[in-house]
Amino acid sequence: MLKESVLQTATNAFGLNSNLLTHVGGNVNDVYQYPAQNGYPERILRLSNQKWRSEQEALAELHFMKYLFDNGVSVPKK
Repeated sequence: MLKESVLQTATNAFGLNSNLLTHVGGNVNDVYQYPAQNGYPERILRLSNQKWRSEQEALAELHFMKYLFDNGVSVPKK
């Protein structure tokens, strides 16, 4: 699992409360579940270690996710 400071930085970036996260797994990525709250649905926070991917690879994955979203697949837009 990630260091608390990294997790806190990530949750702050999305306006989430780190105390409500549940670690659900991870191998290359650390995956956390965030409960439905204040009208927002349940969410998943996936954090990748930069040692496993280059910036170019991460951007390619984001580009592909945008393509899926734009074509009706249920994936996060941001």
